[in-house]
Amino acid sequence: TVEQVSDPRFDAAERAIDNGDWNAAKAAYQQVLADTPADPIAKIGLLNVELMQRTDGIDFEQVIKAAPTLNAESPQDQVNRHLLAADAEFMMNQLDAAFNRLLVLVRDHPGDTRDAARSRLLDLFAIAGPDDAAVKRARVALANALF
Repeated sequence: TVEQVSDPRFDAAERAIDNGDWNAAKAAYQQVLADTPADPIAKIGLLNVELMQRTDGIDFEQVIKAAPTLNAESPQDQVNRHLLAADAEFMMNQLDAAFNRLLVLVRDHPGDTRDAARSRLLDLFAIAGPDDAAVKRARVALANALF
């Protein structure tokens, strides 16, 4: 067996994650990034913690089911529900569904909605990794939606 070597720079973040203390975990990753701004592990760690914080305590299936049916709310509330539903789909390993949901927002909505969806999409791409097949498909679709 290969023993995995721990990086002490991430010990505080890992302890905070184990305790479900998302704010402490974010602060720990932000500290690493303050010291080494290009650290890829800290960047992905921070994105993961933000995702865990956004989805903490939600019923994934309920959030997904509710997102497309909420027409009485303000447009921003609907966008926020779709962003959260995409997070839930991602957490359930339904990457294509999450990416497609966000791609529709990018393709069909201008301005802040498009920017928010594109930003969330890029964050989820980073977490999944560039070699994931769903990421590769969605990157092509994103390029087509933007240009």
